Amino acid sequence: SYYNTSKGSLLTNFKIIPYIQSNYNELLHMMIKLYKDKIQQQSISLAKLKNIKHYPIRLQLDKILLFKQHREIIGYALLINYWSNEYGGDIVYVDELFVKESYRSK
Repeated sequence: SYYNTSKGSLLTNFKIIPYIQSNYNELLHMMIKLYKDKIQQQSISLAKLKNIKHYPIRLQLDKILLFKQHREIIGYALLINYWSNEYGGDIVYVDELFVKESYRSK
């Protein structure tokens, strides 16, 4: 895992892990929820969201990280990497960030 919380944290056993294809259905469900939330107020077709199946092809450019507590996936982040001449290096853009409602504000 990339990150583990220390003892005494409100989110014990919290981990950030890389996306793998076996988590596809859970990720797709969370993506659909993100775009249906009133906060987002955008519509996106299911066909576009299903393009995430092609994600491994872009592995060198983008990252999908899953947030996990105990054995449950509780959220995700979609990160886009690109080069910036202006800043003189790699830039990481957080394109999407989602946490299941019952785990927010913890």
